[in-house]
Amino acid sequence: MIVFKAVFGSRPASRRTGVVAACGAVAMLAGFVSAAPAHWNPISGWAAAPRPVGSGLTLRGIIAADGASAQFKPALAVDLAPTPSDPDGTHELVLQDAAGVVLHSVRFTPGHQDADAGPGGAGAGPQASLFNVVVPADLTGVARVQLRAADGRTLATTTATTAAPTVSVDVPATGSTERLTISWSSRDADAASLANTVLYSADGGTSWQVIGVDLTGSSMSVPRWSLPGSTHAQLKVIASDGVRSTTAVSETFSLPDLAPMVSVSAPGAGKVFTGEQAIVFIAQAHDVEDGHLDDTAVQWSSDRDGLLGTGAWLPWNADQLSEGEHVITVTARDSAGHTSTATVRIRVVSA
Repeated sequence: MIVFKAVFGSRPASRRTGVVAACGAVAMLAGFVSAAPAHWNPISGWAAAPRPVGSGLTLRGIIAADGASAQFKPALAVDLAPTPSDPDGTHELVLQDAAGVVLHSVRFTPGHQDADAGPGGAGAGPQASLFNVVVPADLTGVARVQLRAADGRTLATTTATTAAPTVSVDVPATGSTERLTISWSSRDADAASLANTVLYSADGGTSWQVIGVDLTGSSMSVPRWSLPGSTHAQLKVIASDGVRSTTAVSETFSLPDLAPMVSVSAPGAGKVFTGEQAIVFIAQAHDVEDGHLDDTAVQWSSDRDGLLGTGAWLPWNADQLSEGEHVITVTARDSAGHTSTATVRIRVVSA
C-alpha cells in the first residue's frame, strides 16, 4: 500500500504526574494543510485507508452545487490501481480516442464537501462536490475525457495533447534554514503551461506528504518545521498538462531533525492570582516527527519554586506558589532529545 498524508493528530488526556494532576490535552495539526476540505487529498481523494498500488492516472475536478456543470483539474500520474466502476454511481467518466471510440469508462459517486450549519442550525445549502477517480495509465490513445451525469448529460470535457510532459526534481541544497526551497524543471512540447504537484517522503518513498498542488512555476518554498527530519528523504514532482502527466522522484537526501515547537496558551502574560484561585497551565507542544507532545514530554517550572509538574494541561492553585512574580517556563522534549521552551510571567499576591 502507498499512503498519501494530510493528517490531524491528538492524544488522550494526560496521566497524573509531578505535584498535581495533568488532566487534558490540546489537539494540534500534524501535517500539511491545504485549502481543500479536511480529509480531501489531491492524490487519493476522500479515501481514509491506503489504496491499492498500481499504475494509474487520477482524474479529478469539481462539480457545481447545482449539478449542472463541472470543471476538470489537472490529472496526476499516481502509483495507485484504477478505481473499480460502481454500477450504482451517480456520475461517469468516459475516455475516448480521436474517433470517439470509448477506450475506458468508470462510474462513481463524488464526495461532497461538508456544509456548516447556518444561523439557528439551518443548513448551508447545496455544496459543490469533488471527484477523484483513478483510470489506467496506459491509455495512450486518449484524445478527450468527458464527465457525464446519470442521465447522460455531459457536464465537462477536457482534451488531451499528444506529448506527455518531461520533469526532473533537484535535491535541496540545505535543510537547516527557516525555509526549504524546492526546485524542479518541467516541460511539454505541445502545452503552454504545466501544473506541478509536489510531495515529500521521510521514509524513502513508502509514504508521501503533499506539500504543493497545481503550481505553475519551477520552485516553491516551505517552512522547514512542516517537514519531518530524515536521513532518507525524497521529493516527488508530478507534472500535468491537463490529461497527460509524468512523475519524477529525487535522489535520497537528509534533513536534520528539528526541535519541537511549544507555546503557552494559558495563563496570559501579567495575570495576577490570589488565595486559592485556580491556575491552569496550558501549552501547545508539537514535533513534526513525534506529533502532539504531552505527559512527561512537557514540563512546567517556576523560577521561584522550581519544578511544578508535567503535561500539556496542568491545574494548580495560587496558594501553592510563593508570593511575588514568577517566570513560568514550559519545556517540550522530543524523542530525539531536542528541547524548546516558552515562558510567561504571572504574579501571586496574598488574599
